[in-house]
Parts: sequence; C-alpha cells; structure tokens
Amino acid sequence: MKRILLFVVLIGSVSVLGGCFFCGTCPPPASPPVSPAPTPPATTNWKFAPSLEVGRWGLAVVQQGGRLYAIGGWNGGKVLEIFDGSSWKRGAAMPKAQEGVAAAVVGNRIYCFGSYGWRDTTQIYDISTDTWSAGPPVPQGLYWSTAESIGTKVYLIAGYGDPAHGDSELKTLYILDTTTMTWSRGADLPYGIQNPTSAMLNGEIYVFCQSNISPGPRCFKYDPVADSWTTIPCPPSGHGSAAAAVSYHGYIFLIGGSPGSIFQSYTDTEIYHPATHTWFKGPDMNVGRQQFGAAMIGNKIYAVGGRDKHADPISSVEVLTILSP
Repeated sequence: MKRILLFVVLIGSVSVLGGCFFCGTCPPPASPPVSPAPTPPATTNWKFAPSLEVGRWGLAVVQQGGRLYAIGGWNGGKVLEIFDGSSWKRGAAMPKAQEGVAAAVVGNRIYCFGSYGWRDTTQIYDISTDTWSAGPPVPQGLYWSTAESIGTKVYLIAGYGDPAHGDSELKTLYILDTTTMTWSRGADLPYGIQNPTSAMLNGEIYVFCQSNISPGPRCFKYDPVADSWTTIPCPPSGHGSAAAAVSYHGYIFLIGGSPGSIFQSYTDTEIYHPATHTWFKGPDMNVGRQQFGAAMIGNKIYAVGGRDKHADPISSVEVLTILSP
C-alpha cells in the first residue's frame, strides 16, 4: 500500500477547524456588542396650562382625537370637561355621578367604571354624539381602580372593594369585550392593591401602586396574550399610589401620588425604561397632586386636577413637553 503524505506549509498561521495553530498570530475573538445605556428623554420643566372650570379629585382623564376628557370625580361627580389644547369646555353631564372613577377609550367611546360607595356603575360616553349611555355593570362594586384598553377590550384592574367582604385591596382583573359587551375574569394580580395607576406600552399593561395594608410598593406587568402577571422594579421613591402614568416612545412617566395620607401629595416625576428596567428622575411638578389624571396630546403630558397637600380639590393643570426622542 502506498501512503501519500501531504504537507501544507503556510507562512504565518495554519488554520485547523476554524482555529489557529500559531495563536500568537491570530486576531483576538470579537467581543459581544454592548448595548448603549439608556438615557432619559429630554423635557422642559412643568408649566401651568389652562385650568379646569371645576377642581376635582378622583377623576379620570383620557385622550382621544387630540382632545382630553376630564370625567367625574369628587366635587364634580357628573362633570365632563373637554380640552382641545387651548381651552376647556363642558360636555354632556353624566347621568350618574362617578367618583374614584376609572376610564379607558375604545374607538370613539369612553368607558367609565365604578364609583364611591362600591358601585358597579358602567357609563359610556359617545364622543361623536356627546351622549351618555349605561353599560354592563362591573362584576363587583368598586372604585379607585385603573383601566387600559387594548384593541376592543378594556382591562379593569384592582381597586378598592367593600371591606365588609374582605375586599379593601383588590387583586381582580375584569375584562370587558366591547364588541359583545360582556365581562370575563382575567388572572388575578399577585397582590391586592387599591388606587393604582397604569400605562399601556407595546401591547402590555404596566401597573404601579403602594400597598396601604402591607408597606412597600407593588409594581407589575400584565401580558394579555399569556394572561399572566410578572413583577417589575418599582421606582426608587417607592411611589405609585394615587399617581398617574403615561407612556411615550418606550418610556413610562410616573407622576405625583401619595403614600396614603390625604395631607401628603407628591410633586415627583419618575421615568421608567422597561426594556432595561431602568428608572430616571424627571422634573418636579409645581403643585403636589394625588388622585388626579394625566394624558398626552402629541408630545405634551397634561397633569389634570387632583387633591393637594391640604386635601383640597385642584383646578390647575400642568403640562410637560417632551423634547426627545
């Protein structure tokens, strides 16, 4: 048998199965790419905008079609005021007062839920006709909930139930299908919370609160596809109760709030970047607010009404302009 020996002589290095025979002449392995650290959005300071006609707390504020809708609340339970970016005007009064109300928009309708006294009230405002109608009652009486819409469904989250039934801090998730006008039950939150706030970002719902029974903040993310909750980092301040939240370009702005005392209202703005679980400090409001509402028109966040550190209703409105991204 003949044996054929093949010798390959290379000047420099010999490649063997993707490696190097003489390692000293090989380039170092490439480092994995490093993602740039997130930076908070650039903003102006908070400035005063046109005030409400009726100062209120426990109201709901939503945006649709470039207008803000300030709905109900203590000191004006049937009041609807509409802001077009320059001034407020009255809309049709609500048939029933709703205080500590939660609201969300689907299409051209605003769905409003619950009220003080653990009411199961649902009222629907038709923006195109400036009229109200009754909706299917909430499965239980409650108030101080938060609500978000995704597609044609509204998610009514937690709140304050009747203590006589052991429901002072709810962990319920009720889902209203606005095409069939029927309620269903989603997965419970890991813990009960009352007076939370929320924001929807990339098809998921972020909820922020501070427990009044067990001290400490409680913050969660809800995945509606999996019908599941996960815990997320809370802000360094621990705030979240009686606050307001809005989302913008991958960030969530958490504004104001209270530790549970009617005589303590926060001015803070904190900015959350969910992709990296990073929190940033934003500019303080001019007035401490709790139980207020917030929504956006374009790149402007409006903080509307609320309750001040003297437990009085607030009619003032503040605006924060986001300059980037």
